[in-house]
Amino acid sequence: MTAFKSIWSAIKVLALSRKFQVAALSGVVWAIGRVGLKVTQEDLLPVVGPLWAYIFGVAIEDAGKAKAQIQANAAPKVLL
Repeated sequence: MTAFKSIWSAIKVLALSRKFQVAALSGVVWAIGRVGLKVTQEDLLPVVGPLWAYIFGVAIEDAGKAKAQIQANAAPKVLL
C-alpha cells in the first residue's frame, strides 16, 4: 500500500508543475486539432509552439534557480 501512496504523491506533485500543466494543455489542443477538427499541422503549430516555448523557458528558469541555490549552499559561511 505504501508504493501506491508514493506513486499517488508523485502524480500530485507532477500535476502541480507548471511545465506539466502546459504540456498537458498543448497535448489536448494537439489531439483535438488532429482528431476532432479538420485542422492541418501548419494551423496547430502557432498554437502549440508558444506553449512549448513557455515550457522550455520555465525549465531554463528552474535550472537557474537550482544552480543559484546550490552555489548559495556551497559558499563558505563567514561569521562576523
